[in-house]
Amino acid sequence: MSLFDRRNVTLQPEPGRAQRPAADVRAALLALNRPDVRYVVRDGAPEGVDLVAEFQLVKLARKGLFGRVQDCEDFQIRMRLLPETGEVRSLDHHSEFTLTGENSPRKRTQSSSRGQLHKKFVGYEFGHAPDGTRERRESYRFDTDDLKHALQACVLTAGWSWRGLSLGKL
Repeated sequence: MSLFDRRNVTLQPEPGRAQRPAADVRAALLALNRPDVRYVVRDGAPEGVDLVAEFQLVKLARKGLFGRVQDCEDFQIRMRLLPETGEVRSLDHHSEFTLTGENSPRKRTQSSSRGQLHKKFVGYEFGHAPDGTRERRESYRFDTDDLKHALQACVLTAGWSWRGLSLGKL
């Protein structure tokens, strides 16, 4: 294992585990979609990859100087399946953007990053405790490692290896 393999998270399946066909791996990854999770695994054709695991966060809209302002975040794990090597390559993509304005052609400002990323998303809301005092409650929590570990376990169970990339194309 090289230095870059450790930094980019390269995982190998257990020795002796049979490698399943690419269609089975794809179906197993798509089967991770459930109503109780905050992410979705979908076809990645619009991004030019095989699959995308995605978490979107739309924060509350607020009134700004030039109209309504809404902050949004999008975290994606883009995956390419390589059946000839039995490998799934992944590249993370995180973008934060702000939508400004009231009408449908809303102005959009964006910043993004890519590579092997780790993000934690936590949201709070204010409410009243049973004794009448005001308290802050956690309304959601999402850690990107939870999503990555689920994807990696699925791939390794199928006998494929997982290779995370920091640079270049999938």
